[in-house]
Amino acid sequence: MHNTIAFRKLSALLYAILLVAWMAGCAGWFRSEDVGKTDTGQPCSESVTARARARKALFRAQQAYENGDLEEAERAIRASHEELTEMGSDDPETAALLRSSEQWQDKILAALEEASAETPIPAMLEQLEAEPEVPSPPSEEQIISEIVAGCDLPIDQNSRVRQGIRYFRTTGRKTFRIWLKRSGRYFPMIRKIFEEEGVPLDLCYLAMVESGLNSRARSWAEARGLWQFIGSTARMYKLRQTWWLDERLDPAKSTRAAARYLKDLKRQFGDWRLAVAAYNCGPGRVRQAIRRGKTKNVWQLRLPKETRNYVPSFMAAAILSKRPEAFGFGDVQIAQPLDFDEVTLDGCTDLRVAAECVSTSYQRLKSLNPELQRWCTPPGVRGYRLKLPKGTASLFLSQYAQVPDSEKIEWQRHRVRRGEVLSGISKRYHIPMRSVMDVNNLRNPNRLRVGQVLLIPGPARDGMRLADRSFGSLPTDRGEKVFYVVRKGDTLSEIAERYGVGLSSLRRWNNLRGSKIRTGKRLTIRLRGERDPLLAAANSEQTQQSTTPSSVTVRDARSPRASETVYVVRRGDTLIGIARRYGTTVKMLRRRNALQGSLIRPGEQLTIFR
Repeated sequence: MHNTIAFRKLSALLYAILLVAWMAGCAGWFRSEDVGKTDTGQPCSESVTARARARKALFRAQQAYENGDLEEAERAIRASHEELTEMGSDDPETAALLRSSEQWQDKILAALEEASAETPIPAMLEQLEAEPEVPSPPSEEQIISEIVAGCDLPIDQNSRVRQGIRYFRTTGRKTFRIWLKRSGRYFPMIRKIFEEEGVPLDLCYLAMVESGLNSRARSWAEARGLWQFIGSTARMYKLRQTWWLDERLDPAKSTRAAARYLKDLKRQFGDWRLAVAAYNCGPGRVRQAIRRGKTKNVWQLRLPKETRNYVPSFMAAAILSKRPEAFGFGDVQIAQPLDFDEVTLDGCTDLRVAAECVSTSYQRLKSLNPELQRWCTPPGVRGYRLKLPKGTASLFLSQYAQVPDSEKIEWQRHRVRRGEVLSGISKRYHIPMRSVMDVNNLRNPNRLRVGQVLLIPGPARDGMRLADRSFGSLPTDRGEKVFYVVRKGDTLSEIAERYGVGLSSLRRWNNLRGSKIRTGKRLTIRLRGERDPLLAAANSEQTQQSTTPSSVTVRDARSPRASETVYVVRRGDTLIGIARRYGTTVKMLRRRNALQGSLIRPGEQLTIFR
């Protein structure tokens, strides 16, 4: 018994001695100088981390600017600029990043200044009625008379129109200056189309009070574009609205549709004044007003308040625009006309590939083709005319001919298996069922054959199907109310984008004035039509994290965006090698990380969207 106890004590003592020796030997593994290093063994200095944060903030600012969320863009660019100024500009890379940040800050602040100066059109039309009626001096009346006499449609010279002129010269002066500046961009194109369609050229001024000559304008009623077509009227005039494109946002096509609609209204009412009123409130309201009032005099009809202000606003805008220098607007710098090349494409073309062919940015190409809602030209559409920067059509054709088919667009082939249904297949590939039907010419979603091969469109580079959702999903008349609880880090623009609704609509539904939202606030969202499958797929995911020695991939279940990878540069890495490894391009890596050249350093963090 005593021998057993002694043996146990001896064993315990020997174990303790061995344990201490082992720990002493391992002590070299945990050196203080290892703290602050990455998994690759490279130093992870504060400056490298700060630069990575600054790059990420700069990219957020660029994305928000492109999405039209100027408040979020300003917040992000300030964060980037503050991070960089604190670091100092001794390091060449930091100095280059600081210059880029400053350029974007100037651009965003200029856009903010312009946006804050522009009064929303519904508010402007309300303010107009409150403008006091003050007689114009005789010399000004003479100028107005001369202008009116030269118009190619009836423009009245009465107290309501004078009220409009006074408003634009005083309260609405800043707004009208913006409209006048934009007129140079769109009026040459509008007048050319109006001449071809046989409508008065002076109807071009109607676009001022319709949208403020903002091609991406969106109203509370989900009217969109320069001419503010609602979905049903747009379809009547052959403007296509699909998951792939919305031709209401195409300035030329929507202008031609507006010309034909205005001609039809003139034919219906026999008077251009009534046609203009009907364009605003609808022909049914005008017919009803004529029937009740027993007159066709637009100034005597009981029309909606907005329309009563809309007609004189249009006439006032026409008078002021025809001779701006006579009314104190001579110093406004008129924008250059829209100028671009066009190429005809028969296949579905990836916009990022097209942009690289002509050495421009994806965003530039999207701005030239605002009707495109996704990453590519619409599949199944032959003869699609893609707009390119002026002078680049021949370059595009030569460069695009050399692009391998595998990089142009990716068409996956799905063979239908027993028990599969179209809705399940579309969810699997994160694409609306309607789009799968359109691409494969399917009339009935319930008639799938086992073994049938379906073509599923996707981007040429992995992850790009989620890359651009600036314009959201297309609205329909059907709506479903859902509630969203704001989480930490959410922004209004991201939530609006995620649910495919307009930022202004989201504000209106929740009585929000700005873009600030607090964590925990419950937002009301009205889904339009089919719920976005990208959202459904993203929301069904749990937050996943996958860690490797040199990269961390985080999939955020709150967002349908492509996953973001933070890559820590290793010794011997090159930008082209990293780009190939992650299925992207050097140009995209530079843009995402605000890199000026190809110099990267071990330990530096690069953000990659996959």
